[in-house]
Amino acid sequence: MGLEEHTPGRHPDISDTQVVVYAKWMKSPDILEDQVAYPIVRALLGAPKVKGIRAFSDFGYSYIYILFDDGTDPYWARSRVLEYLSKVQGTLPEGVKVEMGPDATGVGWVYQYALVDKTGQHTLSELKSYQDWNLRYQLQSLPGVAEVSTVAARPSSTRWKSIPTPSPLMT
Repeated sequence: MGLEEHTPGRHPDISDTQVVVYAKWMKSPDILEDQVAYPIVRALLGAPKVKGIRAFSDFGYSYIYILFDDGTDPYWARSRVLEYLSKVQGTLPEGVKVEMGPDATGVGWVYQYALVDKTGQHTLSELKSYQDWNLRYQLQSLPGVAEVSTVAARPSSTRWKSIPTPSPLMT
């Protein structure tokens, strides 16, 4: 079946209604957890129709997933999260940037693609630049596309070679 023959909505979305909150602050995970994620989670525990909250922190980022009861309208859920975030925002440390994730469901990746140059005329770096500066914006403008994420690393044009000097290693 070709892409043009596919009818969206063929498979129902059975995932929970969820809202993702990102908090950015260049601190260690334990500090982020204590001073950012915990206050946000504590504030959201009182929100109506919330059935669970999961949070984890990495260096510089906290991710908070708020799960709502089955049948909760996603836009209603997002507005409740915004309402409760506005209450806690002033209590967070200075420099913390909090934002909601894209308006999407928890189904995950719906479509994956790979840019492949079968002619061999373009480098990986050129393909990555095309993805980042052209294709992603074209895809993002399509109806129903919540986010376009690149899953690749830019190939480095600089190569480093480390050759230790043996004399300091022998002492």
